[in-house]
Amino acid sequence: MRRLPFVFIISISLMFYWSNGVIASQSSLTVSPAILEKVLEPGTVSTASATVTNTTNFPLPIKAQVDAFIGNNNLTKLQSSIFNSSSWFSLEPSDFILQPSESKDILIKIAQPVDVEPGGHYATIFFQPLIPSDVISPSSTISLARVGILTFLIAPGNITELLNIKDFVVKPWSTFGPISFDVELKNEGNVHTSPSGNIIIKDLLGKTVKTLDLDSSIILPTTTNTQNIVWDRQLLFGRFTASLTVDYGNTQGSLTFPPLVFWVVPWPLIV
Repeated sequence: MRRLPFVFIISISLMFYWSNGVIASQSSLTVSPAILEKVLEPGTVSTASATVTNTTNFPLPIKAQVDAFIGNNNLTKLQSSIFNSSSWFSLEPSDFILQPSESKDILIKIAQPVDVEPGGHYATIFFQPLIPSDVISPSSTISLARVGILTFLIAPGNITELLNIKDFVVKPWSTFGPISFDVELKNEGNVHTSPSGNIIIKDLLGKTVKTLDLDSSIILPTTTNTQNIVWDRQLLFGRFTASLTVDYGNTQGSLTFPPLVFWVVPWPLIV
């Protein structure tokens, strides 16, 4: 097994609205950079930084906090406790005020425990704007955004990257399009993975008529990702085959699924 001692921190933003009349045209907060990479060592404290900017024309009190990864709702309690790294983080400052158009650098400290299990560990850093009472009026609506940083941490050690195709399904008979494919991927390793892949559709003569890309996704360890991929062509006729290929991991693992056969016969038009 190879060692992968690095950290992915991917930025997201979640919009929250307070209704009072006029919707603002931009988010009240931004955070950068979108991705931070950091090498961690057991028993040491690593640092990273993020810059938070107030894009409004009024001061904003900000509260920063670290929570469990928001995608952990499909994990068991035991899995969540293993993968949750929110207690490793401290933020300086964690409470502050941003003046209009002001930016502030936030120091992120990550203290990885010595006895942590190798593999992926996850958390979310949130920056929550608080609504100043003097900017709220019955005739206005303020759109404020809570911005977050998703953290994907890798504890060094025996890293297992293992993804399986649990299912690949299409209706064997259809009258018209669109044609819907269901893909189910299971991460059976101990680190998150971001697979890519496609579905190649061929006609009766073996000619490729369409290539459909899988949706971008991050699959946590022990979790399943289900996608619905649609070929949106309406009028089709004949026998087709669909082949699924999935690539994943830093070791460039590759998976294939036996081709599926399906027919499209627009019998109402034929009749």
